[in-house]
Amino acid sequence: GQEFVSASYDNTIRLWDVGHQRSKEVYHGKRMQRVLCCHYTPDGRFVLSGSEDTNIRVWKAKADQKLGVATPRETRAAAYREALKKKFQRMPEIARIQRYRHVPKMIKTIGHKRRIMREARQRKDSNRRKHSKPGTMDHVPMKKR
Repeated sequence: GQEFVSASYDNTIRLWDVGHQRSKEVYHGKRMQRVLCCHYTPDGRFVLSGSEDTNIRVWKAKADQKLGVATPRETRAAAYREALKKKFQRMPEIARIQRYRHVPKMIKTIGHKRRIMREARQRKDSNRRKHSKPGTMDHVPMKKR
């Protein structure tokens, strides 16, 4: 399918499928600073990234793929694993495992704080609407702001 890659100031590189809201892969490094640019290689097997620490890093576009020549046994094993994933993709446990992406603790806490602030803002707006005269405050959805 169609994919694109994004660089971020939160020290991550994310691979996205067009039309999906969640990234399918998240790449990060311990010593990597803010990522300024990223690009797919012409063959689409690797992602190149340049960060603020003046390093260029090479990442695999599919993290679970093995580099180099695969033996016939490894090829069959990979095909079997893919067939199992496809067969049981509707099971909630398998879907949860496929959806899971490890992100650094700092990024996770920032997302958690943003969610708390968004919920507080929504609660405050709702209380303002409840306790004001009817018609003085109109409801504006969060996506329209």
